[in-house]
Amino acid sequence: MGRIRTISMLRLAGACTLLGSIFSATRIVFDHVLLAHGARTTMEELGTWETSGTVVSQPGYQRSHTTPILNSMIAAPSNNTTSTQIYPSDGKIPICFVTSQFATSTRNTDKLFDVRNKVPRLARSPFIQFIAFTNMENLHAPGWKLIVKQFGLKYRRIITHSRWPKFQAHHDSTIQQMCTVVFYIDGIVVPKDSVRKFQNEAKRILNSQVQFSQLKHTKGRNIEDELHQILNVSKDIPENVEKTRAWLSAQPDFRSDIQLYENNRYGYAMSSEAYKKVADFFWEHYSKEEDSWRDQPLWAYCLHHFRTEPLNLPGRRLFIVENERKGIGGHMYSEEANNNAHKAVRYIRRQKKRRMKDRAGDW
Repeated sequence: MGRIRTISMLRLAGACTLLGSIFSATRIVFDHVLLAHGARTTMEELGTWETSGTVVSQPGYQRSHTTPILNSMIAAPSNNTTSTQIYPSDGKIPICFVTSQFATSTRNTDKLFDVRNKVPRLARSPFIQFIAFTNMENLHAPGWKLIVKQFGLKYRRIITHSRWPKFQAHHDSTIQQMCTVVFYIDGIVVPKDSVRKFQNEAKRILNSQVQFSQLKHTKGRNIEDELHQILNVSKDIPENVEKTRAWLSAQPDFRSDIQLYENNRYGYAMSSEAYKKVADFFWEHYSKEEDSWRDQPLWAYCLHHFRTEPLNLPGRRLFIVENERKGIGGHMYSEEANNNAHKAVRYIRRQKKRRMKDRAGDW
């Protein structure tokens, strides 16, 4: 009996080994098929990214807990000791389109486009990622990878929460690892479906001294023009605008005719010291929430302060603005926006309780 039992155990072990080999071979073949067809991830990578924020898988993808590193890329040493940049082995540049969708409920966010339907060529490229920062795990964002960040009540305005990914994404570990060039886009901005155009713009950015491109305001506005316009179209309240005007006027190098830039889309290299210096200086003041929540006047001053002139972003050649994608309210704000982060916190708590209740019901 002992001899029979030993033989049975050996046969079982052999069968398990054979099944494991078959599974590994199948996975390798599947990975090569995905990459051959321009898929962005391998079988092991279908799912989430682990970062300082909670990362949620794309809709329809199974969840995993692995960090996706494309098979066609190799890791290269970085001067940044906190991260490792990923560079392509065949000369292609890893590009990330990054947006930010923070709100007091999903009804108030912009309506993100379906990546795979709207820009199929970009979606198929293994060198391009679409990443949405948000405070809501249930954000409808087909084809986007979600990075869920919760600031709680660290900032009292939900608008401030939304500006962190816009101006501070270079501090996020996932962005540091996966992106060589970042194109920030508002939720209403859609990139044109051309891999070649964005690879060329990314190369132009990397090969420049400033490593940063942005479009000058198409209507030729300066800071003073913008402060007037903010009040005319109800983008902020008078008290905040006057505080911004007072702060700017107190700066020794301020001029009212400083060039304004369009902040709804721009590109920068993760290696751009010029961009990071301006963005961090901007955030140091903006995050205090002492004056206007509008970012254009302060951003224009920060560029002027450091004598930084971005490359001219060919905006119309690369992007389309679809205003119909704006969330409820159409980006118009009232006094309520001055202190509304607590509403977002309550909304997130209600959503978590609802999910826990649903899971309990499943059991």
